[in-house]
Amino acid sequence: MTLSLITIGKDKKVTEVVTKSVKGIAKEIIFIKDTAKGGCKNFSVLRNKGIAKATSDWILMLDSDEVLSQEAIRAIPTLIKDKNIDGYWFRRRWYWDTTHYLKHGLFYPDYQLRLFRNKPEYRYIHRVHEELTIPKEKTKHVAFDIYHYNSGQKQLRAYTKLAALDFKDLEKPKVWYLWKAIYSFIDMFFVAFIRGKGILDGWIGVKAHFFFAQSISRAYWEAIW
Repeated sequence: MTLSLITIGKDKKVTEVVTKSVKGIAKEIIFIKDTAKGGCKNFSVLRNKGIAKATSDWILMLDSDEVLSQEAIRAIPTLIKDKNIDGYWFRRRWYWDTTHYLKHGLFYPDYQLRLFRNKPEYRYIHRVHEELTIPKEKTKHVAFDIYHYNSGQKQLRAYTKLAALDFKDLEKPKVWYLWKAIYSFIDMFFVAFIRGKGILDGWIGVKAHFFFAQSISRAYWEAIW
C-alpha cells in the first residue's frame, strides 16, 4: 500500500516541517497553494484539488501548522494494510506554545479523520470545519496524535466568516439561527469547560474555550443577515 501526503498553505517553505516528518512513509507529497487574497474561501475545494492529484492507495491530510507524532508515523504503514478500514481518526493536540498543549474539554482528544483510502467517492464538504464523505462504520479511532500549533485569533476570525456562509446555506428561520447562537456558546463554553474539565487547563483553557465558543456563536449570528 502506498501513501500520499497532501498539505495546504500560502508558502511551500512553511510546510517543510510537515513534509520532512513523513518522507519516510509517503510515496508522494502534494502541496496545494492557497492563492486567495485575505485567506482561503473554501477549504474543501483546496483539499479536493489535492485528492484529485493523488496517485497513492491512501491519503494523509495535514494542515501547514500540524505534524505527526513519532508514534503515528510508525503506526501508519501497519494501519493502511487493514482491508476492512477506509479511514482513521487521530487525536489532535492543540499547542499554545512549543511545549504545552490543552489536555481537556473541546481540545483533546479532538479526533480528526486525516488518513483515508483514496477512492473517487471520498471527498470533502463544507467551506470550513470540513468533513469527509466516508461512512463512519468504515472508519476507526486510533490512539495516535497529530500536533497542532496555535494559529492565532486572526485565523479564527477567518474561519468564523466561512462557517457563517455554511450555516446560511442551511436556509433556516432567523429564530433558529438566534437559538443556535445562544445555545452553541452555552454548550461549548460552559458545558465543555466545566463538565468537559476544560477548567483543568487553567487560564489558557478559559481563553481557548471562550474564543472558540464565541466564534461558532458569532457564525450563527452572522448567518442571519
